[in-house]
Amino acid sequence: MCVEGYIQENEYLIVRNMNELLNITDSNCYNLPEAGYALNPPEIDFNNFSLLGFWVTGQCETKFIRDVIKDEELRKYIYKIIVKDCGSCEKERYDANLILVPKLPDDFMVEFKKEDGD
Repeated sequence: MCVEGYIQENEYLIVRNMNELLNITDSNCYNLPEAGYALNPPEIDFNNFSLLGFWVTGQCETKFIRDVIKDEELRKYIYKIIVKDCGSCEKERYDANLILVPKLPDDFMVEFKKEDGD
């Protein structure tokens, strides 16, 4: 399974280290250059960053507005996406909304929120 497939199936992704990334992917993900995949997993400095993903869909010319807030008091990150559908066609648009954030401390959780925009 590839990262995008994992997020589509599970809706959310939180990766704090390379082992976690490799546990959700297989070697087939990094051997499909014709599909836009590199030969190797992405190089991410997990000493300084964590990887979040949030599967969101919209219609037509959708815009995804991403915002990540760190709440020290509640010990969590809030990953919010506002979905703005522009147009009235039936074509569905989807996105894994992958984003690097400052390293998540082990005792932090992530809250995922989706809002419909006007």
